[in-house]
Amino acid sequence: MGTRKNCWQALATVLGMALLILASPALSEYPDKPITIYCVYGPAASTDVSSRSLASGLEKMWGVPVVVENKPGGGTTVCAGLVASKKPDGYTLGTISEGALTASPPSRNSPTIRSRIFPS
Repeated sequence: MGTRKNCWQALATVLGMALLILASPALSEYPDKPITIYCVYGPAASTDVSSRSLASGLEKMWGVPVVVENKPGGGTTVCAGLVASKKPDGYTLGTISEGALTASPPSRNSPTIRSRIFPS
């Protein structure tokens, strides 16, 4: 019985590695256009500073432009709604502080944001 189990584990490992090898060309093509990071607060806020630091590191790592756009207002709901309405393709990112997520009831009640965070 132990030999069969080991055989299945080895087969699963080999198949998993084969899938990773086959998927690697698709993964290497990912950032082929500029990436936008939307920040919910204005310039010089701590979230903005960390977003720009992240953008700088991603630019060096991926070799594509990473732009940070500030969209303050509406208790963070303006930016959160904007990010939630974008196509989920990995080229639009958003930064927000955890306090804004817990203290901003309008964003939690927005159908667009709610459907992205809690898909049914």
